Amino acid sequence: MALPELLKKRVDLTLSKYCKEKVPPHARDKVQIIYEYYGDAVTLIETRPPWDGSDRPWTKLKVAKFKFDRLNKAWVLFCFDRNSKAHKFKCEPSTDFTSLVDEVEEDSTGIFWG
Repeated sequence: MALPELLKKRVDLTLSKYCKEKVPPHARDKVQIIYEYYGDAVTLIETRPPWDGSDRPWTKLKVAKFKFDRLNKAWVLFCFDRNSKAHKFKCEPSTDFTSLVDEVEEDSTGIFWG
């Protein structure tokens, strides 16, 4: 089931700003941060161009997933292992989406940005 439109707009505002600020302008031809929706979840993704300069699509590496729990009306944060399998992150679910984005940016364990 897709996110409610108002909630999706709030997420768009937060993540579009975050993605734009995460990578400095001079490096955007080498790395970009994007996000993609799938149902009640949005995934933060690091993309990079092909190493050989070919016209192939940029590679994608999942960084974090935010899943909206409709029952509790809260966001749950997930991290990814080396096999791109999602695991619930150690923090509590939150009704404040921005606080979970801040958790990813802080990256206290090194699981998101290394």
